Amino acid sequence: MSKIEFPIDKHDWQPSPLPGQVVLVTTLAADGEPNVAPKSWVSMAAFGPPPVLMFGCTFDHATARNTMQRGAFVINVPGQDLVEQAWRCGSDSTTQGAARFGACGLTPVPSARVAPPRISECRAHLECETDGYREWGREVVVFGRIVAASADTGALEGDQAARYSYLSPFFFLEDGWAACLGVARSVERRDIG
Repeated sequence: MSKIEFPIDKHDWQPSPLPGQVVLVTTLAADGEPNVAPKSWVSMAAFGPPPVLMFGCTFDHATARNTMQRGAFVINVPGQDLVEQAWRCGSDSTTQGAARFGACGLTPVPSARVAPPRISECRAHLECETDGYREWGREVVVFGRIVAASADTGALEGDQAARYSYLSPFFFLEDGWAACLGVARSVERRDIG
């Protein structure tokens, strides 16, 4: 198979070789008003202890400002049934703050350990305390120490394949495309030396 080069600007990646799992990040503004925004650049940064995750954002978004001002956020993991709501949440700039939850058909519920809410319709939640950030111009990567984790009972029952099937995470590809996780399967681990 021959290889061809393509632009290094991610906006031109069609298809993207690095799809990003879509999550809904909830935060609180300085005045305590809740906010929700979809993000697709999220990953573990350290297994810990404490476990640390990171997500990409821009300083132009309330999410970045809120995580720095209030020191906490929640990563909510939607299943594929929430693709439309997540897309609407990210593309509708006319609603902000608490109104965005209702406009997107999402229900905020109290978190176990941090002030920002979890989202009832999401299947798993990682509550985080902000642990710093790294800037590149207007873009920022926010790091968070995971202080609590929760999931629907369906995500914690059955074998591994059934658990991933229930969780049904989806990924942002590019240019309005999304894809769900395929069928989970076990792969034999081998030592790499």
